[in-house]
Amino acid sequence: MKDIPICGVCKVPVFISREFGWEKSGAILTPSSRELRWVFLESEYIDLLFRGLEELIGVPLDNIVIESRRRETRHYMAKIWPPQEIRDYLNRRDGGTSTNEPVTPREKEEFYRLARLQVLGVQNIGRIYGYGEMFPADSWERGDLNPWRFNILRNSYSVLMNVAVLLGSVEAFEKRDMWAKYEPTNENTYTVTCYEEEHPVHLRERLWRQKYELKPGDITYECCPECGLPEEISRCVWFMDKGIIFDPLVNRRMAIFGPSSVDSILKDLEFELGDAVPSLVIEAQRRIIKSELSSEDWKRRAPDFKRMISARGLGNLTNFKGDKTYLTLTIQNSCLTLIMVGSVQALVELALGWECSDYEYELKEDGDLIVTIRRK
Repeated sequence: MKDIPICGVCKVPVFISREFGWEKSGAILTPSSRELRWVFLESEYIDLLFRGLEELIGVPLDNIVIESRRRETRHYMAKIWPPQEIRDYLNRRDGGTSTNEPVTPREKEEFYRLARLQVLGVQNIGRIYGYGEMFPADSWERGDLNPWRFNILRNSYSVLMNVAVLLGSVEAFEKRDMWAKYEPTNENTYTVTCYEEEHPVHLRERLWRQKYELKPGDITYECCPECGLPEEISRCVWFMDKGIIFDPLVNRRMAIFGPSSVDSILKDLEFELGDAVPSLVIEAQRRIIKSELSSEDWKRRAPDFKRMISARGLGNLTNFKGDKTYLTLTIQNSCLTLIMVGSVQALVELALGWECSDYEYELKEDGDLIVTIRRK
């Protein structure tokens, strides 16, 4: 994707430094909407979390995960997409207006040209965010009536999340309820087909919207001299053709996404499956971190942990104390509460060589997350 401008020093797409700000509060925000938070996280953990939850709960979760993320995507995309001229044409084509004027071949050709550009634009942003390759199927060349319903996923950061994003975007485009099927074709490749259908689960009346209260912070970053991104971000490599962001220091694939999308899914799972879900999320995350990392990775000091979580947009570590039997920490402006508790528990166990531990946590109304891990 040679048409994407990049920083002359760190080679990160200019879109990232233009659209996102790493705040002193430990949050990642956008100038266009200071209410929306973002995180920059190891992306392979997302599907691992859902699969780990399935094993602990004993039921498949795909439909609930897709429905929850689809609903949020449609709600967001319906405000901004597609442009009015495309909406007008769709309305006219599908008999939604009183006009009797037929659609001319030239109008049809121009509509599909604009529609394809719109779809490609949305999918290219997904590549910049590290979501993998999303690109149209051959339905455009076949002359399908609704070619945007057919897409290919490759190297997805999360198959379930990407399927849901495609589904919600198509629903926003057509303004109608749909569902999606996704089928593997080759290694790390899926075909995704959206079609008119009732949703298999019904969460539409409960649109969770997580609000994050932010306190001022004191975090500073070493930044790229040209684009101003923190060193923790500018050191990463963007493979734009594959839609992959790679952090060579931690040897992990990364992605940028809204924490509210995952928090909303976990709230929906709790609503559907019961009060045990939060503790199971924490346990699933604890297992993932312990299986993916070694103890040598986490014999670090509090300042290292503070920089790590703030660069990821997870908040501001303001308290860190303990001994060989316990650790208590406070994170201001926290998000992804359950995931953070499970991660902290795992990291403490790795650092201190514990097989298991007990945890306590409290999320205060002002956004402070207090976590205590004790040796069992």
